[in-house]
Amino acid sequence: MFLKIQKNINSDYNKALKYFSLDYLSTLKSKESIVSRFIISKEVEKKYKIEKYLPKINSDWIPLFDNGIFWSISHKDDLVFIWVSTEMIWVDIEVYKERDLSLLNQFNNEEYVLLWWKNWINFYILWIAKESIIKYNLWKLDDIWDVKLIKINDIEKVIDGVIFIKELLFDYKISQKQVFFWRKDDVFYSVCIAIW
Repeated sequence: MFLKIQKNINSDYNKALKYFSLDYLSTLKSKESIVSRFIISKEVEKKYKIEKYLPKINSDWIPLFDNGIFWSISHKDDLVFIWVSTEMIWVDIEVYKERDLSLLNQFNNEEYVLLWWKNWINFYILWIAKESIIKYNLWKLDDIWDVKLIKINDIEKVIDGVIFIKELLFDYKISQKQVFFWRKDDVFYSVCIAIW
């Protein structure tokens, strides 16, 4: 298992440009996409002894996993959040900023009650947790409105050196998903794990 948060990605970007072929680089959208995949490739090489591992996606940007290795990437504003593991787990990241107040009403009041208050911090907790669930299930972003928070616990769970402070349980149709949340400064992080 490998969890990495990388800031100041310029030096890794320059290394990645030399590491990957032009064909592979042409399939990626951004500097953050390139750096994320470079970090994954190097970690898989080191940890699983697979040289030149290429994290692949299909034409719909859905990850294609092979060799029993799963990975998840989220990036925002020159910051990347990466997970590499032999189990499927999905991550999301978001940088805090206040937005149009109508967005606060996108989630139902019962969810905000579980979080104790309707405010921007709790909006982001819900948003990134639900988005990591959407990624996990390869759903469309519109499905986010049907994912419901049903329980929250304050915790201190360490995953690969990162201390997560909240455990959230969500329900969608017949499945439940567990999400761990952590915040540092203005950056919010979530990791989604299937529990059934």
